[in-house]
This record gives sequence, C-alpha cells and structure tokens, in this order.
Amino acid sequence: MGNSIQLKQLVPQKFCLECSVCCRFSQPDTIWAPFFAASEISSLVENDILPPLVFTGHPGDSQNTGAQRINLVEINGYYICPCFNISDQKCKIYPQRPFE
Repeated sequence: MGNSIQLKQLVPQKFCLECSVCCRFSQPDTIWAPFFAASEISSLVENDILPPLVFTGHPGDSQNTGAQRINLVEINGYYICPCFNISDQKCKIYPQRPFE
C-alpha cells in the first residue's frame, strides 16, 4: 500500500468502542465529518478500499480541490461516516483512517 504511516491510537480501544460520539453526527453537513487529505483519498481509491463517490468532491467533479470531507449516510435521523460499522462500532478503514 505504498508509503503509509501507522498512527498510534492515543485513546485506549476499550474507551473508543464504548463511546457513542465519534463518526455519528446530527447534521449531514457538519464540519466534524472526517476530512481526508488528497493523498489519503488517492490511496483509498487506488487500492479499492473506498469508491471516489463517498467524498464531497470526487474525480471529475469540477469542485474537486484535493482534500475533502466524506459524505455522511443518514441512519434513523442521524448521520454516520460510511466507514463506521454501527453493529460493532468499529471503523471499517481503521488502518487507513485519515490523519485528522
């Protein structure tokens, strides 16, 4: 997967998995939605981990400026990151999660 950086998890996993805040939002256009650098998006798309359409601007989009937020998905009146698995409260792309 090229030159990826391994990020250390600062909050112990036990606490992360008990939390009900991260990756869940009350508004679809929140500034708190995960933000991906252009290089992170390229790596995820090129390695078939995520399709380009999950980002606010995608290849071919005239508004595509490189770094982008991910498009949130509505579930029961709230919005989640499409990489968040609500059944086990884990990130589907955790090893490749954005630096932000």
